[in-house]
Amino acid sequence: NLSAGGPIVHPKAKVFICTPICSFKINIRPLVIPDDHIIEISVNKTEEEIHLLIDGQTNLFIKKEEKVLIKKAEKTLKLIPSLKRDYFQILKDKFQW
Repeated sequence: NLSAGGPIVHPKAKVFICTPICSFKINIRPLVIPDDHIIEISVNKTEEEIHLLIDGQTNLFIKKEEKVLIKKAEKTLKLIPSLKRDYFQILKDKFQW
C-alpha cells in the first residue's frame, strides 16, 4: 500500500484503506474509512464494462447500474507480532527517521 502512494496507518487502527493504483487524475487520493462502514462501488456513466482488480487476486467486470459492496469480514485473522521490533521502530528503519 505504501509503495502505491497509500498512507502510513497504525496496525491497530480499525480502518479500510482504498488506494488507487496508477490513477491518471491528480485529484484521486487514497481514502481511509472506518471498518464498520460499507463501501459501495457503482458504474453510472459508461456503456462499457469496468474491470475491477482487488488485491491482485479477484477480477470482476462491472456493468452500468451494477454495484459492488465491500464490508469487513465477520471472521478475523490474528497475527503474531514481532517481539524484537515494534511498529515505530520499523517505521524509523524504513524511512531512516
